[in-house]
Amino acid sequence: MPDAGAGKIEILLTEGAEGTSREGVWLSCTKAANVTEGTYELTDACSDERIDLNSIGSASELERAARIIAEKSVAPDTTVQTDAEGKAVFSGLDVGVYLIQALDDSGYDEITHFLIAVPTWSEEEGTMLYEITVKPKHTPRPEESEEKRHAPQTGVFSPVLLFFGTAAALFTLGIMMNLPGGKKESDEKD
Repeated sequence: MPDAGAGKIEILLTEGAEGTSREGVWLSCTKAANVTEGTYELTDACSDERIDLNSIGSASELERAARIIAEKSVAPDTTVQTDAEGKAVFSGLDVGVYLIQALDDSGYDEITHFLIAVPTWSEEEGTMLYEITVKPKHTPRPEESEEKRHAPQTGVFSPVLLFFGTAAALFTLGIMMNLPGGKKESDEKD
């Protein structure tokens, strides 16, 4: 087993949506769990009764756990900024599970936060890796609708006002026509 602090997580951002840049994205790394006698134990700051890292069996469960931990607003252990190729490195990591999340990805796509264990088993190499390279999931930002980009119009003609105005005029005319006139029926017979 390598010395404490021998772990490294290298982040490689892939091309984003048109007009985005992989450079200058701020990422954070927070230790979310320790490994004790082969089991994961969440740190006090990341502890949540809804999460048991030892029973996670799917990618969606792992994403859910990362989302719950990210919502805790735990102060990151370290932060880095990506270079022109979209690369950032967290080094000197002890054995454990780390939450990686974007602090500022405004010039890039939305990055999905994720959990990664150090070391991580590599099926390909058949060994535990202490130096891990990750390409995070990311999705293009939703386009602002044309309606949201412009201020609402004011002073626009509204047919509702015309309807209520006409209704009020007809109502008034109806009342006036049913008012008693100057002559009564008895006056007409004379």
